[in-house]
Amino acid sequence: MLGSSLIKYREKNKLSIDDLASKLNIIPEEILMWENDESSPTVEQLIALANIYGVSLDEIVGRKKANKKEGYEARAYIKYDDNIYYRATNILFSKTMKGYLIVGIASIVLAFISLISDWDNVFPLAVFVATFTLLLRRNVKKNKNLFTINSKKNSPQLESYFWFYNDKIEVLSNSLSGKVTHTIAKNEISLVRYDERYIYFAARGLLFIVDKKMVDGNIDKIYQFFNKKIDNKNNGPKEKTKKTLLITFLILPIISLFAAIITVFALKETTAIPEFNEIICEFAWVFFVFLPIPIASIVLGRVLHAKSFNGNNTFIVGIVMSVILIFCGFILSLNEDNISHDTNFIKEVQGDVHMQLPSSGDVSVLYNYDGTVDYALIRFTSNDLYPFESNLKKDSRWETEIFNLNRVDLYSHSNLFLECEYFSVYDVDCGHYNGNIAGVHLKHQRIYLAYDVDTSLLIVVYEYNNSGVKI
Repeated sequence: MLGSSLIKYREKNKLSIDDLASKLNIIPEEILMWENDESSPTVEQLIALANIYGVSLDEIVGRKKANKKEGYEARAYIKYDDNIYYRATNILFSKTMKGYLIVGIASIVLAFISLISDWDNVFPLAVFVATFTLLLRRNVKKNKNLFTINSKKNSPQLESYFWFYNDKIEVLSNSLSGKVTHTIAKNEISLVRYDERYIYFAARGLLFIVDKKMVDGNIDKIYQFFNKKIDNKNNGPKEKTKKTLLITFLILPIISLFAAIITVFALKETTAIPEFNEIICEFAWVFFVFLPIPIASIVLGRVLHAKSFNGNNTFIVGIVMSVILIFCGFILSLNEDNISHDTNFIKEVQGDVHMQLPSSGDVSVLYNYDGTVDYALIRFTSNDLYPFESNLKKDSRWETEIFNLNRVDLYSHSNLFLECEYFSVYDVDCGHYNGNIAGVHLKHQRIYLAYDVDTSLLIVVYEYNNSGVKI
C-alpha cells in the first residue's frame, strides 16, 4: 500500500511528520492521512517526496520492477486515458488544419477581389486553390478522428515507462495485450510536438507521449535529448529565433505566390493597352522575382533540419511553391518572345491595307511561331488622330455594322470587335474592301480591322490563305 511505503521512506530518512510537513509546506494531519491510506498525495507532492528521499517515483509508489535500469539521464511515467489521446490528436493535426484553412480563406478573398477587379484569369485559379485546400482540410479532419480511434485500438496502452539515455530511449508499455518494449534511437524520431502538460513524439510509425509532470529527474535532460526540437520555456533566444524563422519561411512562400499573381494583374491593369489578352505574358519575370523566397525556405529548412530542428514542412512548402512559380513563369514566357511593341508596325499596316492611319501610338503585336502576325492592338496618341476619326463616317472603306462586311466570318478575336463602332476587311489578293470582295474569293488573304472611337483603339487581325502564304 502507498501509506506503508511513505512511512518506510520517512523513517528511513529519520524525519518526523512535523519535519516532513514543514518541507512540503502542508499540515502534519495531511501526512497522517496519507500514511493511513485515508487520502493520497498529488502527483506534484509525490515527486517532491521522491526528491526529498533521493529515490525514484517508481520506488515511492512501489513499482520496483520498472526501475532496474542504470546510466539513464532522466525517466518518466504516463498513465493513458481518453483525454490524452484526444489532446494528442488535436496537437498533431491542428497546425495542418489551420494552415489549410488560412490558405483557403486567402484564396476565397483573392477570388472576391478578382471579381470586383475584373481579373478574369485569376478567379478560376483562386477558386480552384480554395476548393482544393478546403477539401484537403476536410480530409485531414476525417483522418484526425480516425487517428484517435486507431491509436486507442492499435495501441491500447495502460501505462508506459521511459528511460532517456544520451542517444536512445527505452520504453516499457503495459497494454491490454501484455508488456511491450521499444528501444528508440534519436534518428528514428520523426515528429515532436508539445503542450503545457505532455510531450508527443513519433517513431517507427507509433505515437509516444511523455507526461512532463511525471518526470523523475531534471526535465531539461529530456529537452536536451530532443536537441531542443520542441520550443520549451528553457530555450534561449537563438532557438526561439530559429523556430520563428521556420514558421516565417513556411508562410512566406505561399504569400509570395499570391503576391506574384496580384502583381502581374496589377501591372496588366496599368499598361497602355489592357485589352491586349497576351499582355500578361510580358510579366513572366514577376514570378521569377518572387522565386528567391521559396528557394530561401528550401535552404533554411534543410539547414535547420540538419541542426535537429523540424524543418521538413518549410522545406516541402519551399519546393512546391518554387515549382509553381517556375511553372507559371515558364508558361507565360512561351508567349513573351512573340510579343512586340515596334511602332513601325503602324506603317506596315498602312502599307498592307493601303489606308492612311494616325502616325503614332501604343502598339502591341502578337506573332505566330512561324513569324506571321496573329493580331495587333494599336492605341493612337498622335496629333493627326482627329482628322482620321473625322473622316471615318465619310470613308466608304469603313462600315458601322460588322455584318455588312461581305462574307466575313467572325474571327476568334471577335470578342474585341464587338465593342467597336467601325469595321473594315481588306482582301489582299484582289485589293478590295468589304462588300466589294467577291464571294468566290474565300481563299484570299484578308486583314480585318475594327476601330473604337471612345478608346482610340484599332484592332488588326491577319488571316492567311489556305496555302499559308505570308503577307
